[in-house]
Amino acid sequence: MTPRKRTFVRILLLMMAGVSVWAAVDLWGPRTTNLRQFDPDDVAQRETEMWRSYYDRQRIRMSAEMADLLLHQYNLPLLRSYRDKVARLELEWWIIHRQRASHTSGDLEAALALLAAGI
Repeated sequence: MTPRKRTFVRILLLMMAGVSVWAAVDLWGPRTTNLRQFDPDDVAQRETEMWRSYYDRQRIRMSAEMADLLLHQYNLPLLRSYRDKVARLELEWWIIHRQRASHTSGDLEAALALLAAGI
């Protein structure tokens, strides 16, 4: 292997190691968030966009909008906002809210409580 190729491989390996460390910290590093510090107008706008995506059956767009909300309003890290259980809990309460007639009394409250605990 030529010196130039060796240098390229070393740089590439260092970059991959750096991205791996960032991803590990982003996914599993400790985080705190304060639910009292949020912008209600921004949350309302983002939730309106999510509802539009839901009714337009744009599931991928809705998922991205949910992750964006978790990232910007609840301070979840970038990667964690896409794979975190909070996104599933957010979707679950939406479904229960939308289909209240097929759920028992208290399901919506329980789903919202789980979401708040997850955040």
